[in-house]
Amino acid sequence: MTLPGKNSRLISIDGEVYRWAVSPDSGYSYVIVEPASGQEQRVEAHIDDPEAPLTPALAREVIREALKCGWQPNASGLKPLWLNGQPLLERVEQKTTH
Repeated sequence: MTLPGKNSRLISIDGEVYRWAVSPDSGYSYVIVEPASGQEQRVEAHIDDPEAPLTPALAREVIREALKCGWQPNASGLKPLWLNGQPLLERVEQKTTH
């Protein structure tokens, strides 16, 4: 399923364009990323803190970590790659406080 353009944003990393969005739920959120074409494998990163600032910097960290973990953004027919986004959020927060 493709992320809707209305509630998502584009981000470019290393010449590739991705679409990302936040999906809030009770008590937590997911940062969802997929290639801008929307027809390939997506990433879903779980964030425990519903009050956390879910920013483009976090989306970048999710993408970079997903690629390190073997995410195949251009492969179709694969289930979403699930990540624990909490350490990624902490990494972003540390970068912004230093």
